[in-house]
Amino acid sequence: MNYKTFYRLSLSVPVLVPLLFYLLSLSNAPDKFSNLLMASLTFGGIQYLFFAAVMVYLIGRLGSLREIKILFWCSPLIYIIFATIGWHVFDAWMYLKSMKQMSVDDVFGPLLFFSIFGSLFGYIYCLIIEMLFQIFKAHGGIAKDS
Repeated sequence: MNYKTFYRLSLSVPVLVPLLFYLLSLSNAPDKFSNLLMASLTFGGIQYLFFAAVMVYLIGRLGSLREIKILFWCSPLIYIIFATIGWHVFDAWMYLKSMKQMSVDDVFGPLLFFSIFGSLFGYIYCLIIEMLFQIFKAHGGIAKDS
């Protein structure tokens, strides 16, 4: 596997991990960690799919491993934009549906929420993926020329 394929495949991890934990917890009562992962997928899943599609495209356009890693480490900050826009689209639809007025809190609240939540989980994810990249590379799972 080359580094582009690895980083493209790694974009599926934030969707697969919550689903895996959810499926494993079906036999027992779901624990707090599984619930947290499912909440992250519920609140950010659709936005993440758009984000992942853009990232797959950008990874394909970039040439070097260094460029991809720069994009990779900036990705949690980029995701905040997607998450906030997605939340505002939903929020606007809800307000149009109920004909309520939007307040300043309605506009900036999601930005603060997604900035903290997205950054925290995004960089934890990046650390895990980078560790996996180094392990795969050391054991020949990723081409040495990458």
